[in-house]
Amino acid sequence: MRLLALAFALGFLAATGAVAQMTDGCSTAGPAPITMISQRGTVIGSVPRTPVHIPYSLVRTITQVQTLSNGVQITTRSEMREWHDAEGRTRTEIRAERNGEMQLQNTFISDPVLRENIALYSKAQVAQVTRYPDPTLAGNQQRPVDKAFQEAMKAEYQPQTRRAPQNENKQETLGTSVVLGECAQGNRWTQVVPAGEMGNDGEIRTVSENWFSPRLGIQLRTVVDDPRTGHLVNEVTELHVEAPDPSVFQAPPEYQVFDLTREP
Repeated sequence: MRLLALAFALGFLAATGAVAQMTDGCSTAGPAPITMISQRGTVIGSVPRTPVHIPYSLVRTITQVQTLSNGVQITTRSEMREWHDAEGRTRTEIRAERNGEMQLQNTFISDPVLRENIALYSKAQVAQVTRYPDPTLAGNQQRPVDKAFQEAMKAEYQPQTRRAPQNENKQETLGTSVVLGECAQGNRWTQVVPAGEMGNDGEIRTVSENWFSPRLGIQLRTVVDDPRTGHLVNEVTELHVEAPDPSVFQAPPEYQVFDLTREP
């Protein structure tokens, strides 16, 4: 349960404080992406976006407050720092709160130019490199038996679907607003789990409010209220729209580098 906020953060961003009121002159193209909410109260997907390579760096914080049946509250905080450049390179640092301090947990670098991913391990000072597979190489082609096995196993893992009544899920457009200097589009997604769907003797209502920047292609603020998981806020607290230092997309010189990519 404590990892929900961290998992939730890998695809979504947010903005600090309350979202500003409707602002004249803030115009954005296209509708805000519809965010879906899973049965555990976390966001599981949105409308695919066109890749945006405007360079920026940001800090986002994720806070989850769960209230137990005896009134005890559990607060979990984590932080993600991200860097993006104009070539599509990204660096993501994940921190979790320990004893009142944010401690670095993982660092990941993705470089589409060099076609490689790098995982940095700060305690061991080790850089683990894996390279993108080349689909033109015979060694990376999927064998016919693999395709046949996947086709045969489709029925085994086919999720059960239930056609939801029209009034169960609702999306509302909240208009546009300025968040941390960026024009943002807002929407609110309400999902209702009917009584008896999960053994529940009454309906479960989950509400997610999202503010999205079409220019940067990121969620600036997401708030989820779910009686099963509590109140979760994922928000960008710092945003710098400028080119990051190129060194952040490289392994530090003092790190041992291990290329784990197997030759075809």
